[in-house]
Amino acid sequence: FAPKFSLIGFPHLLHVCALCCGLTMAAIKECAAKLTVTNDYARECLAELFGTFVLLMFGDGVVAQVVLSNNGAGEYLSINLC
Repeated sequence: FAPKFSLIGFPHLLHVCALCCGLTMAAIKECAAKLTVTNDYARECLAELFGTFVLLMFGDGVVAQVVLSNNGAGEYLSINLC
């Protein structure tokens, strides 16, 4: 059983979103309430998608480091180890 995640439980994050976007806190809370996912299967799929995205970004970062630095900041072995 996974606890339900909601942005409403993070008031500091909502405040930062309101400041960055120039919106009122009421508008941010309304948007956060609409984006709350309650279906467990959808939540699991989103978690898998986000986790895969993070792993791919680490892998792409290692490849970019090796290729763009001409092996100065890493070797091709770094790609295989990551």
